Amino acid sequence: MTRDTELAARVVEGDVKVDQLERELDNLAIRLLALRQPVARDLREIFSALKIGSDLERIGDYAANVAKRSIALSQTPAVRPVFALPRMAHLAQIQIKDVLDSYVQRDPDKAYSVWKRDNRARRDVFEPFPRAAHLYDGRSTEHRLVHPSSVYGEEHRENR
Repeated sequence: MTRDTELAARVVEGDVKVDQLERELDNLAIRLLALRQPVARDLREIFSALKIGSDLERIGDYAANVAKRSIALSQTPAVRPVFALPRMAHLAQIQIKDVLDSYVQRDPDKAYSVWKRDNRARRDVFEPFPRAAHLYDGRSTEHRLVHPSSVYGEEHRENR
């Protein structure tokens, strides 16, 4: 954990670009639907692209919210590092890359493999995290158990 506020600020700024790309994708899809009137496989491809774009935009929102929160937390005294976070981030990056690769390559076996790994990662890494994460409360030497929403703040819940 480097407490890199410049990187966090770039992530926040990058979210604007991700939002713009999602709008462009939406507009392109609407244009394709209106002008080409796709059916069957082409229609499924368009809807899949829209869903993927929406999911990637949501990931960008989460990343921006974590970055905003990390900027705020960088102003407080450092706490004992949570060693699971870098591992969680690495696993998430690999999963996203592999699932997008499986989609582009039209490889259902690879997609299934990603799904199985996702279930294992969720069970072994992500679900135990709230129970294991400790955050120094800044008022005493005691640590308290926190849920990720306490770390990320309530702004990560976006109303759509």
